[in-house]
Amino acid sequence: MKMDEAGGRCCAMESPDGIAIPLTGVAVEGTLHGSLLSVCMQQRWTNTNQVPLETLWHVPLPEHAVVRSLEIERGGASRKAIVLKRDEAFNRYEEATEEGWRSALLDAETEGVLSFRLGNLDAGDSILVTLGWVGIVEESAGALRIRIPTAIAPRYFPALPDDGQQVPLEERLSLPWTDRVPYGITVKMAIDDPASVRQVFSPSHPLSLEFSDQRIMVQVGSDDAPMDRDFVLEVAMKEERQPHAWYTHSHGDLWIAADAKLPAPAQLQPRTIAFLLDTSGSMEGESLNAAKKALKACIGALGKADRFGVFAFNSIVHDGQKHVHAADEQSMKAARKWIDRQEAEGGTELLAALEHVWAWGKWTDVLVITDGETGDTDRIAGMASRQKEGGTRLHILGIGSAPAVDAIARIVRAGGGMYGTVHPNDRIEPRTLALFGALLAGTVENIAMMLDGHPCELPAEAAACAGQRLRLFGRLSPAQESPASVQLQAIVAGEPWQCEVPLAQPDASLDAGTIPSLWASEKVAALLDQATMSDTRHKSTQLEQEAADLAVRHGILTPVSSMVLIDDEGEKVGGNVYFKDIPVVLPHGWGGRTAAYCKLYMPRLAVSQDMSQPILREDAAPLHFAAALSDKPGVAPWWDLLALQIPGGGFGPIPELLAFLRLVESSGELAASLAGESLLSALLAGQLAAEKERSLTAALGIAWLESVWGEEAYSWEPLVRESRMLAAESVENGDGTSRAAIEWARSVLAQAGNEAVQRST
Repeated sequence: MKMDEAGGRCCAMESPDGIAIPLTGVAVEGTLHGSLLSVCMQQRWTNTNQVPLETLWHVPLPEHAVVRSLEIERGGASRKAIVLKRDEAFNRYEEATEEGWRSALLDAETEGVLSFRLGNLDAGDSILVTLGWVGIVEESAGALRIRIPTAIAPRYFPALPDDGQQVPLEERLSLPWTDRVPYGITVKMAIDDPASVRQVFSPSHPLSLEFSDQRIMVQVGSDDAPMDRDFVLEVAMKEERQPHAWYTHSHGDLWIAADAKLPAPAQLQPRTIAFLLDTSGSMEGESLNAAKKALKACIGALGKADRFGVFAFNSIVHDGQKHVHAADEQSMKAARKWIDRQEAEGGTELLAALEHVWAWGKWTDVLVITDGETGDTDRIAGMASRQKEGGTRLHILGIGSAPAVDAIARIVRAGGGMYGTVHPNDRIEPRTLALFGALLAGTVENIAMMLDGHPCELPAEAAACAGQRLRLFGRLSPAQESPASVQLQAIVAGEPWQCEVPLAQPDASLDAGTIPSLWASEKVAALLDQATMSDTRHKSTQLEQEAADLAVRHGILTPVSSMVLIDDEGEKVGGNVYFKDIPVVLPHGWGGRTAAYCKLYMPRLAVSQDMSQPILREDAAPLHFAAALSDKPGVAPWWDLLALQIPGGGFGPIPELLAFLRLVESSGELAASLAGESLLSALLAGQLAAEKERSLTAALGIAWLESVWGEEAYSWEPLVRESRMLAAESVENGDGTSRAAIEWARSVLAQAGNEAVQRST
């Protein structure tokens, strides 16, 4: 099959009807080391046809993943691919296939979509392909989140100018989608340090768990699961992880990976936030319903001093309000009603929508809620970069079974913001509010890594938010032999911050090239970002050349470097070779597609009596995919209370709040329970002054959160600052009965929560 330099498909002999797909199965195995994940993906290819084939298959890749190896085993012999600049790799592959040699080419169509070509797969051939990568694991709300993408959604490409490529990205990502494929996937994950793990679960797949002193082994509960949704695994820790750093020596330099928690700001600065909701046709169904819930949860968490605007977009932009509003009860109520009326239709014209929002006024932050299925990544990233220079950060929440996280990450990287992902079976509110809480906390400046007074080279300008984890990769040349610690520095909320982190060598399962590869990948991405935004073609070419040289030197797959493998041993493949484009399954729920719910066995981790080993709780029960994932089934979750929060602090309306807090069936029972408590009775009867009413409701809400959901304070605490202040004022400045009433409320709320847990289990 002929192929041009840009990697397009050529005029090959089309396969006749009845050609069997040679891809028979995919298996993924990974190991979690702290916040680093090492993965190998194996694919079994067996050509049962009577003719030789050339195949093309597209593989999704997680964000922050770096492909480091490609290996093929045939007839007991194994061969490894080499990394070359993209054009060189394509030429080498083309020459080998024309000569009849079995060959393979792995190329990055984008940061998150790989194309894998097999040339001259002879009739009767059976080969095992192994793809290896390492990556950084997302961490949010006290849990590590592993995502293994398995599906690729169609992307919306607006009318774009010629980008100079012989085969446009739109054509290269026009895949042979189908509702089902004959191959499936199995996933196995090993989690180190099981004693520190509180809970393991998946919102996407049923699981089975095995425990040992060294590891927790996680496996998808069914063989050959359909590749129609990303595999997502949440690993919640018992307590916050301590700062740590690893080092290794490679290429004559010292390489460091450091991880530490940044302090939360003492005081939040007022924000002016634009909320932009994707209502394109691909969002129809589960995605749009989840997005609406997320957006309303964010609006409910705004502070009294904040201002906001709401917008929706598909092929056109819709304004929810005709001007920027203060965060008051009336404007929030109107915004929620407008959000509920939005319906899915049209295309994903994100660039035009952002232009409209940015032209509307001066924002500190823009939060987009979308499935991310846009192909206009470079132009959007360029605009986001310019807005960042003007003081506006861009954040994106990607939702759905297979959001285009590569496009989302690229845009957010340019916009200086953050992103998160929500699977259709996730509880969307906690993940959304965790992202929103970080947004409110503000950015961190002047991030640096120092070793004995010497600055380490960071691959790109580091971005982080106060109260979140800071992860850095650094290089120091010449290398020090046995460094003891590294210093992380930054300006957080205007105050200098420094953290001394001890250095250790990583586990033997992470080879010496892991940290350099991750550093090089970030450096390549930064160079390519600069090339995209360069004013001249000459400068852009120079930056791309620098990026390609770095990628080849470190042996990693990037958009400017590819992997090629030539099996020139044995006999050549003769005769006519037929081309087979391997079909890709559409993501579950895409464009409103639905599938029958299946039962999800939700494993829960407890701890043995000697506190030495996690065990599987016997009371774990099957849940529907759509069910809430909660440690306390039967207890109202904390984000439902936040929906009652009032800008400036406090909760209301009063009857709804008190009914929520007591978890009772009727208002009559509630009124009876309050008899004799004069302050609370007055609150229920509406006899308190407005200021005292709000401060007391704030105290009651905080008391409930602490009593029932104290272990998840890291999630809700950043979003109730104003209520926390009012609660403190209520206790300190009460009329003599306030403190007693609140203490009474704490005991009642705690008892109600305990009873609800007992009822549910």
